[in-house]
Amino acid sequence: MQVCVQVRAITQQPLPGIENEDSDCAIGVPGSTWEQAPMTIDTLKPRAKRLRAAVAQMLKVSITHSQALELVAKEENYPNWDAACASVRHQLKKSGSSVAKEHSIQVTVQGAQEPTFSSIFDGNQNVATDLIRVLDMSCGRGALVVIAGFGIEGKTTTANAVMEWLAAANHQHASDIKGQANYRLFDEIRDEATAFQAVALAEAGVKVVATIHAKQGYGLERVRSYLRSYGAGEMLLDRLSANGLALTIHQELVWSDPSVRNQLVQQRRDELATILKSILRHEPVIANNPTTP
Repeated sequence: MQVCVQVRAITQQPLPGIENEDSDCAIGVPGSTWEQAPMTIDTLKPRAKRLRAAVAQMLKVSITHSQALELVAKEENYPNWDAACASVRHQLKKSGSSVAKEHSIQVTVQGAQEPTFSSIFDGNQNVATDLIRVLDMSCGRGALVVIAGFGIEGKTTTANAVMEWLAAANHQHASDIKGQANYRLFDEIRDEATAFQAVALAEAGVKVVATIHAKQGYGLERVRSYLRSYGAGEMLLDRLSANGLALTIHQELVWSDPSVRNQLVQQRRDELATILKSILRHEPVIANNPTTP
């Protein structure tokens, strides 16, 4: 097919009558010094858009946006668009530009003391600094903060403390801020749809705080695995990471009195046992009365 042969020639010359959008990525603009832009998904997609218009005008062939993406991928010597995306993601990760920051904190449990933002993060100033930076509303951009850890490690308590701090910082009540468009709390990401919603909202400008059950070093990776299963959202997560707007905090609790933790563990087991018994008790019941026509 001649379309593939003429792709490079078409994309590297000015197109009469066709507006060059995304001028920072445009090539062949008369009177300008052209430099090769770094290859990212954000530069490849505008190329596909221009290529589609060029093919329609110069070759009188109508192609879909998906076909244009495949042609751009082949122009860059990739077998298909998915391979190009995977390679770009790998290069970003290798350069360190898409690796989100991750912190580990240990929070000491002091009896019945109610944890606050200060009591949790005062001993972890670097974490507090990064947290304040990504959640700063004055920047006008969204962010994703993932609080990871195992069960009974205080993830939800810390997430609520962060939301209360956000409310105080913006002179609002904590119960009001959770329902606002600019803030969102996801108490436990445990499925693909929730993971996508959290990442999509963060990319759209919402400050998202979420918890997830994961071991150290795998908080954001578990979010990614959900997105991969969902079939969308990985590129959004990469963009957040590359822009420094994704932050993972892995939390462990240090118990001054281990017996308190043991009591909580037993309480959690009892609750789960009660739920399981309730489920088993409500088995489908077949009516004894014969059905009526």
